[in-house]
Amino acid sequence: MANFTEEEKKELREKFKNNHPEIEEKDLEQKFSEYLQDNGDALRKELDETQEITVDENISEAKEDDGWKKEVREAVKKANTDLKQEFEEYKDEEHPEHLFFKDKKNDKNIIAFASKSEGYVEGEQAAFDELVKTAQNMGKETVNFGKFEKHPEYKARLYLACLKFGMKMKNAPEIEELKEYPEYKEIKRIDLKSKLKTTKEAFSSSLAEAKNDNDYLALRDAAKEARKKFDTDNSDANKTALENVQKALKENKTYQDIEQKKKAYHDTLKDAADFYIEYGFAKTDSREDAEERRKKLENHVKSDEHGVAERGDARNTYTQERLVIKEVLSRRNSR
Repeated sequence: MANFTEEEKKELREKFKNNHPEIEEKDLEQKFSEYLQDNGDALRKELDETQEITVDENISEAKEDDGWKKEVREAVKKANTDLKQEFEEYKDEEHPEHLFFKDKKNDKNIIAFASKSEGYVEGEQAAFDELVKTAQNMGKETVNFGKFEKHPEYKARLYLACLKFGMKMKNAPEIEELKEYPEYKEIKRIDLKSKLKTTKEAFSSSLAEAKNDNDYLALRDAAKEARKKFDTDNSDANKTALENVQKALKENKTYQDIEQKKKAYHDTLKDAADFYIEYGFAKTDSREDAEERRKKLENHVKSDEHGVAERGDARNTYTQERLVIKEVLSRRNSR
């Protein structure tokens, strides 16, 4: 059976309910489940086609105009306003059934459409921004990457445009595959800033939720107490007690969730620290070289002013962050 997000299920359930007013409320959930079971694959395909646009350097066969051209024109017009760009429609003699738009400021920037779900692009970053923003204005949520065999550099420009406007990506390359292209730095910068925010929020959320798990809290406190006893008296009995409670703690689902979220955040923090030293995050960082940025980061983690101001989990999290960054600095210093 096809998979659906909770939001998609909610939307499908509402449509199903409206299309079948004869079904009583008490039977609705069972009937809807049967409907998904029988029609899941077709519904998944329909949703994907509605929310997705395929973008390539090759032009697909144009679909019969059922109103899609009017919607594309309106979306391009809005994208022009959103991006302060001027892409104007023109007629391409080789593809008269398609919609073509050219950048008034740079005629090498071209976007085209064979339908609402199939786009073509060539040129510089402005063209890719225009196309992705146009797709977003049409309600698209996902960009499906074409092969781009003649112009592999277009993948980097399309990737960057998707990141700029928060579009999901399908069949996209791994970021490190784009390292040879000039767009890589901006791609990595946006990606890391986003991941830092989401992974830290997820970690903080797991810590907050843990406060409602009495079993976890009891095991955590017991582990702390057992550690204190063993540090004071490292007898076999205290050692066994510590090992037992640590084992029980590590088997606790809340503990495992916290550790998983913490690792994701710390791994991202390591990548971000490395990236900052190599390239910088802000435009002003480019005025400094890598060694200057490294020293600035080193001085930052020496300071404990933020840690002193924090208490509890917040202070502990800050201390851990400093240790992670120190690990990066230590690794780089030993090269």
